Amino acid sequence: MAQNALIPFSSGVHVSFATDLTLFPLAAFAANDEMIHGAIDAMSAAGINLASQVTVGYDAIPDAFQYMKDGKLSATIDCFPDKQAGEALQSLVGYIKNKTKPPKEVILIDPELVTKTP
Repeated sequence: MAQNALIPFSSGVHVSFATDLTLFPLAAFAANDEMIHGAIDAMSAAGINLASQVTVGYDAIPDAFQYMKDGKLSATIDCFPDKQAGEALQSLVGYIKNKTKPPKEVILIDPELVTKTP
């Protein structure tokens, strides 16, 4: 199953229903948590036992943690948007105030797999 990242959460259910969910694989990954929620809701509606599935989203939004607490979502990936914004703002302020460029042209922030709720 594939779903475009521009499709909102509510449409994820419709995309998921467009496939034969009786042949659903044992794992599903989505590019963001809202899309995996749509797939999870579709699997539930189709009577698929979510305990037998591995489901992983991306973004670590609060709703993802609720899905994890409810036993519906196996994991999410935290991309640390606060660190991304902080690094970007530090670079911008440094450049505006002192004309200093960041130490690297590209600053990578490693995402982290989250399998337990905070």
